[in-house]
Amino acid sequence: MQKNLCVVALIILSSTACSSTENIGTCSKDFSDARLGTHIVAETCRNVGVFSIGGLYDGQWEKLTYFYPKPWSGTYLTVNVDGKYYATSDHPKNTIQMDPYLTSPPTVQGEGLTTRWILPDNIHVTQKLKAVENGTKIGVTIENKDSQTHKTAVRLHLDTMVGVNDGAPIYIPGDGLKTFEAEYQGATLNFKYWKAYNRQDDPTIVATGYINPEEGLSYPTKVLIADWKRSKDYPWDYAITPGLTILGDSALLLYYNTIEVTPSGNYSITTNFGSGKPVLPKEKGEFGITEITSDNVYGTYCPTNKVNISVDVISSKEKNEGIVTLKILENGKLVYNESNPTGLVDEDSYRKIKFSWQIPESQKDKSFDAQVTLTDKDGGEIDEIEKPGFIKIDASKCEPREKRDLGPYVVLFFAMLFFGTAVLVVMAIFRKRGKVSITKVVDEKGRVKVTVLNDTKEDLNKCVVEDGIPSQAELTVSTMAVIRRDNKLVWEIEKLASGKTAVLEYKIRGANVLPPAKITWDGGEEISA
Repeated sequence: MQKNLCVVALIILSSTACSSTENIGTCSKDFSDARLGTHIVAETCRNVGVFSIGGLYDGQWEKLTYFYPKPWSGTYLTVNVDGKYYATSDHPKNTIQMDPYLTSPPTVQGEGLTTRWILPDNIHVTQKLKAVENGTKIGVTIENKDSQTHKTAVRLHLDTMVGVNDGAPIYIPGDGLKTFEAEYQGATLNFKYWKAYNRQDDPTIVATGYINPEEGLSYPTKVLIADWKRSKDYPWDYAITPGLTILGDSALLLYYNTIEVTPSGNYSITTNFGSGKPVLPKEKGEFGITEITSDNVYGTYCPTNKVNISVDVISSKEKNEGIVTLKILENGKLVYNESNPTGLVDEDSYRKIKFSWQIPESQKDKSFDAQVTLTDKDGGEIDEIEKPGFIKIDASKCEPREKRDLGPYVVLFFAMLFFGTAVLVVMAIFRKRGKVSITKVVDEKGRVKVTVLNDTKEDLNKCVVEDGIPSQAELTVSTMAVIRRDNKLVWEIEKLASGKTAVLEYKIRGANVLPPAKITWDGGEEISA
């Protein structure tokens, strides 16, 4: 079904209340809770399990995804099993439809709808759409009932439609308002939510997607903002086109880690999508601060790290300019203070103001508050945002530094340096191997960091990081391309250049004692302490 053929049906349906099953048709199952402000609708006949979501605004159900209050095949799930793509929708090409493998159609269970399939190789898939306050928690669980290990991954494709706007602009904290296709992964994937809204000027309907790992949600490995008319056809990988507008038909694609699921093992992801506050609420006026972000999604750093901070400023109706001041405080004591001009911010436009704070080495195991103020040229305050505990210094996560007291060895050291210069130069020229180090640290919240440093004079090839974990532990892995095999994580990084560092990060639950990690390469290996 093409989108443009559905417009008449949408106009007719928009005048109907969407709070009961009899209003959504015989091929749909729904769950609504006005108290929570969420309404979920799923398909039961063809493309079973595709869904749409509505939110309650001033007593009226409004669209947060396309075709609500009917389910829609443009909002769907793709499961990757050993490179084979299984989809709940018939939109993506070269995929295997999940309909023939359906074992339980959308059924009301608890506070939402549950759908189940059994794919080839006895792979059990469960999709749970659960009503939560002002949103829907979207959960997918993969269980391996086979006798063999299988590589699995999950992708969610959301066809956003906010109110009557099918081309909803998307706001990304730290990167502003997006009206063109965009991709976030690695260092650019550092935000905890995203927003879509019905109009740039004074939005009345706002949808928010939550991906905050500190709230128990699964952090994706990649997020794409896309033109739905193009992205809907791709079974898995989709290459964005910079400069391609999304204002005709916007969509969000969320990719989650490839995991090796062992026999009797499972793999689960969760995200949350629903209503939310406008990017620039009315009380802020027409010019204000919308968000403060740092380059670490957890906000946790080591002593001596540099913290890169972005402040988003938006002007909603006319051109504005001002000055942004960032203050970092420890228990009310000022430790950093810097001001930067916004420059001229056009109407319906956004400006990212950047700051950088070098953490002193003396700062250990402390928490810092952030205070950001927007003023006009004359110093009159326009807006202010405070973020308690915005930056956390956790030395336990950091690679230990050796500190040596030379004491009586100073004289000997300089003598050796003087008489051994020639020898050291020759060794430096002809040395092919140096020291490769690997450290593994975990904090009290279960956040693990494995750091590999190639402090040699040559590149390391065929590098594989293996990190031991308890077989039953629950993980949320933030590093891309990491797979799980029984009681270990495996990260094939192929090449680690001389002087470079590779970092594997994840969060673990249900484990107190963790085995060591190991790095192997073509010609050697090292094990963490």
